[in-house]
Amino acid sequence: MDTLQSSLAAAFRKRVLAHNRLPLLWALYEVFKFDFWLGAISQFVVSTLQVMTPFTMRFLIEWVQHAYPDGHDTRGSRPVAVGIGYVIGIAILLMLQTFASSQFYYRGMLLGGQTRSVLIAMAFSKSLKLSNRAKAGGPTGSEGEGPYDDVPCRVDEKGWSNGRVMSLVSNDTARIEQALAAFHLSWLSLYQLILTVALLVYNLGWTALPGAATLIFGLAAVTYATRPLVASRNRINIVTDQRVTFTQEILQSIRFVKYFGWEGFFQGRLGNIRASETRALRIMHLIRCAVGTLAQFLPVLAIMITFIVYAVVNGSLDPAVVFSSLAMLYLLRVPTNWLPVSLSLAADAVQSMKRIEDFLLAEEVQAHTVPDVTLAPAVKLSNASFTWESPPSSEEGESPKDNQSKNRLSRVMRRQQAGDGKKGIETSDTEVRPVRDSDVPFSLADISLECQRGELVGIIGSVGSGKTSLLSALAGDMRQTGGILQLAADRAYCPQYAWIQNASVRDNITFGKPFNQNLYSDVVKACALLPDFELLPHGDMTEIGERGVTLSGGQKQRINIARAIYSDAGIVILDDPLSAVDAHVGTHIFNEAICGFLKGKCRFLATHHLHLLSRLDRIIWMVDGRVEAIGTYEELMKSHPAFASLVAVGGHQQKEADSTEGKKGDSVGPDTTTTKAEVLMQEEAKIVDSVPFSVYVSWLRASGSLWNGLAMVVGQLLFRSSSILGGLWLSWWVDNKYGLSRAQNIGIYAGLSLAQCVLVFSSSLITCLFAIALVFGATALWWCISYYRSSARELRRHQLILDGVVFARLNEALIGAACIRAYGRELQFVRLVHEAIDDMDSANFLTFASHNWLSVRLDNIGILLNLVTGILVVTNALPVALSISGLLLTYSMSMVGMMQVVVKYLIEVNNSMSNTERLFQYTNSLHQEAPLDGASVRPSWPEHGAIEYEAVQMRYRPGLPLVVDNFCLRIAGGERLGIVGRTGAGKSTILSTLFRLTEISGGRITIDGIDIVQIGLHRLRSALAIIPQDPTLFQGTIRSNLDPFNKHTDTELWHALREAHLVPDNEKSFAMPEGTSGVVEREDPDNTDPGKPRETRVTLDTAVETEGLNFSLGQRQLIALARALLRNTRIVLVDEGTSSVDPETDALVQETLATGLQGKTLIAIAHRLRTVIQYDRVCVMDKGKIVELGPPLELWEQGGIFRAMCDSNGITREMFTSV
Repeated sequence: MDTLQSSLAAAFRKRVLAHNRLPLLWALYEVFKFDFWLGAISQFVVSTLQVMTPFTMRFLIEWVQHAYPDGHDTRGSRPVAVGIGYVIGIAILLMLQTFASSQFYYRGMLLGGQTRSVLIAMAFSKSLKLSNRAKAGGPTGSEGEGPYDDVPCRVDEKGWSNGRVMSLVSNDTARIEQALAAFHLSWLSLYQLILTVALLVYNLGWTALPGAATLIFGLAAVTYATRPLVASRNRINIVTDQRVTFTQEILQSIRFVKYFGWEGFFQGRLGNIRASETRALRIMHLIRCAVGTLAQFLPVLAIMITFIVYAVVNGSLDPAVVFSSLAMLYLLRVPTNWLPVSLSLAADAVQSMKRIEDFLLAEEVQAHTVPDVTLAPAVKLSNASFTWESPPSSEEGESPKDNQSKNRLSRVMRRQQAGDGKKGIETSDTEVRPVRDSDVPFSLADISLECQRGELVGIIGSVGSGKTSLLSALAGDMRQTGGILQLAADRAYCPQYAWIQNASVRDNITFGKPFNQNLYSDVVKACALLPDFELLPHGDMTEIGERGVTLSGGQKQRINIARAIYSDAGIVILDDPLSAVDAHVGTHIFNEAICGFLKGKCRFLATHHLHLLSRLDRIIWMVDGRVEAIGTYEELMKSHPAFASLVAVGGHQQKEADSTEGKKGDSVGPDTTTTKAEVLMQEEAKIVDSVPFSVYVSWLRASGSLWNGLAMVVGQLLFRSSSILGGLWLSWWVDNKYGLSRAQNIGIYAGLSLAQCVLVFSSSLITCLFAIALVFGATALWWCISYYRSSARELRRHQLILDGVVFARLNEALIGAACIRAYGRELQFVRLVHEAIDDMDSANFLTFASHNWLSVRLDNIGILLNLVTGILVVTNALPVALSISGLLLTYSMSMVGMMQVVVKYLIEVNNSMSNTERLFQYTNSLHQEAPLDGASVRPSWPEHGAIEYEAVQMRYRPGLPLVVDNFCLRIAGGERLGIVGRTGAGKSTILSTLFRLTEISGGRITIDGIDIVQIGLHRLRSALAIIPQDPTLFQGTIRSNLDPFNKHTDTELWHALREAHLVPDNEKSFAMPEGTSGVVEREDPDNTDPGKPRETRVTLDTAVETEGLNFSLGQRQLIALARALLRNTRIVLVDEGTSSVDPETDALVQETLATGLQGKTLIAIAHRLRTVIQYDRVCVMDKGKIVELGPPLELWEQGGIFRAMCDSNGITREMFTSV
């Protein structure tokens, strides 16, 4: 694959620079022209032989006609060896046709498969280079970098989101593969048509011209009718991209969707998108059906006109002429049927080719900053400027008019960034200009900074102050627009959102570097991962699933840190990694890893742990999107009162840290405290049986009615039977079997051709000898198909699995592209994907080779039947009329070409029904939740929010140990309860049982006296609100994420944002026209122009990218808080919902929880132990059981686990009374 991709990339580059139209098409031709023309030659031979073989049959029928005139044997004058020679000659021509045909299909499938594979490889390489602006969409500036010099970037307004790239790779490459495999059938169909017409004129004279003209003009109409397919495919592509992106977003956030009971909403929204796609597909298929029907009818009409004109002119029908011409016209059905199909495939492929071209020519990230080992400082920025890109602000489905209206009002927010500063104490007055045009990306300007080798530099600030953006700029994830960025060493990057590969734990840590046992052991120990390895079924060799699905947030972050340490890079960038671990583990990592193992490296650490500031060499303090100051801890404390106040707010962290209660993410598996985890990832069930009949029935039911299947069967029987009956009547006409006049014969023949009636075959068709030949042929046919199907099922399954590996690796690389680029591991991942593509190619090769194996054998069976039929006719072993003999030879010959069609449809049905079986298996066989609707409850439920756990037991799967055992707890309505405990104590499990994400094994849970098992999931979850540790945002806007059902006014939405402290209280939204939100106006005392309000970067129409990645984790948590406040339920659960916000904001949030949720039931897993002492009661858990329960002060005075936790974190009695 490496060589193939290099060749195609070079050819594509040459064609692009030469400004060729469709450069990708010509580049593919340049690389694959040998296979392309070899396939063309093979199909040329096939097309020629398909016409010449039935033409040769004329001489055989003439021999039979003279050897047995009127049923008398006159072979003495005509040796039978001559007749047998004709039969053998025809068989040899058919064998040559079969060989050439198999070569054509083999070369076509090989060409299509290799093309698809190399396009996937190129798309993957491009995805690692794609700029943020290209992902977001919108216009590209003049400074944008394209893949080639002097060639402008291709601009796509919709942008290349991850979902759209996946659609490109999975759908568009497949369309190109199909089109290339069948391309030669389009133009060679015309050649075959011309050759057939010429031989028909030779056979029938000028009487063949009316039928030929009908065929030619009909095919021209067919070709013209395929033109609307291009526009139809464009519309389908747009909707398909939306569906794939939205489906991917739902699946990645399915837990959150269930939390909020939004299944119906998202299912409805996805259903609307699918309905739009279905409507577009229906229109396209109607066009295809119309074209296909015309193409099917053309040969029938041409045959009818041809023989009617011939009969009228000549008065009688010559058997040799009629049946050889009939055979040629029958064989024209294949190319005439394939012509519209191949043209449709070509139309789809051209559109897909253009989409892939646009993607390959999209803007790329800038080249890596090459480390300069002679540079004195480790990092040096001189007047450097960086920018984020501006995503589209409109949601899917909005009209252009709506977009224009919203673009005038919305201001796009891309993470809060800014900065300037120099070593020492300097206050920067460099401030990001307000963004007044949503098309202008937010940027950092004129940053000057030097950091020395071995220096530990902290970056602090409130939520949204720009910490993540500054680190992203250092990691190369922001586009540099000016100034100089110099690095003295390689970089290692720990993003705020830990990125995990679908690989073993060890592979995630080593990340492509050679394994060093001593180094690896030290790194694992420094990151406190050894206890986790002991809990995994295979230690560090355990496969952890896609996106680390079997790990928690804390474990993923520690693996993220271990990866950075193991890389041995000279510059380490850490974006708030300690927020995902508890205080004890965080202290260990800071001491042993950041300050110990990484000592001597240049380290950048963004953190909210203010108790660590005194241990940092220097601090970059960011405020409101700008670098406020740079200096040591002591210098900033003396020179900046605001900094000292910020530290004072979090001063209790000096001893408290966070709390040792741990986070839900620090343990793996359902019960890490009691037993080693069982199998984490289950292998896909292996399907070895053939597709059961029930799948076909279910498929027909899904189409709308079982009658659809009956209609298809009857329609095919009508069409095929009428075709055969037309030929049969033609044979009777030749013999004038029923003594009808010429006009009567013509009328009946025309009626059969046009009405497509069904009659019973004449018994004279089958004799004893011919029946024996058919039995042997049918037996051989059945054996070949049975043998093929048993192998094809396994090959298909293997192919699907390997296809899935390629797409999974592509998807995870798209998510972790910034991390891959920061580590400089692009080539490593390209090699991994190339290996996966090579494996996929091997499976594809075996699959279509097996198809070819079957088609050759089926054709040989057809040739054998033709040979037997010919010998029986020549030897007069079939005592039938000459006309019936000619008809038998005609049909037996057409069987050979039809075998290829049989194989094609057999393969399509087998593959399609295998996929259908998998869909029904996922739909019906997997364990499902309880129904969304259950017993009705009073509309006002729950009125009080009282919760009672009665002897609750819970395990995650049958056979696993209990996670919660005999848990009893009564929570009064309106009570605030804090839950603390060590890692794996079962805290998060208690919250999840309320949502019934996993059903309890024993006991019961009631809310206001009603057992939640009796309540439908939708009604239950609608009565709860949760602020999770890892909040989920969906692509759209702030408004759509806060209020997807449009139930609230703008005033209510703004109030929720202010209550969540996402926007300050001194910001207000000014009145706007009906239905709009306006920008945010800050009351700025320095702004002397009253008509020019200062704008901030957050509005209700601020765009939210997929997964909310244009917001920091802290901002996403605040949006989740606003969403919970807006939900206004009686019960609110907080699962470490402020773990990534600064202490000052956390204090404000806690105040909001105390005031905004007054009178509501609040259950919170405490992130910072100090916040728990405000609650009415505290529940201390250990091993799934309650060990202490009571008011915080009472528990402190009793002296126990809670008292020990408080003492170890510096919490005194005075703190209880001062709150």
